Amino acid sequence: MGQRRDLTADYARMINEVALIAEDGINLLIEKGWMEQPPSATDHETIAKN
Repeated sequence: MGQRRDLTADYARMINEVALIAEDGINLLIEKGWMEQPPSATDHETIAKN
């Protein structure tokens, strides 16, 4: 990183804040029924058979 050592604490704090905001967003998606299950990978075998 750069020469400024004081930024490390700021970055760590901001990472925690962003994680809390992301958690609130996920909870809102689940509450509204917009995300009932986590996204999953595409089943390429089933697609190939059709």
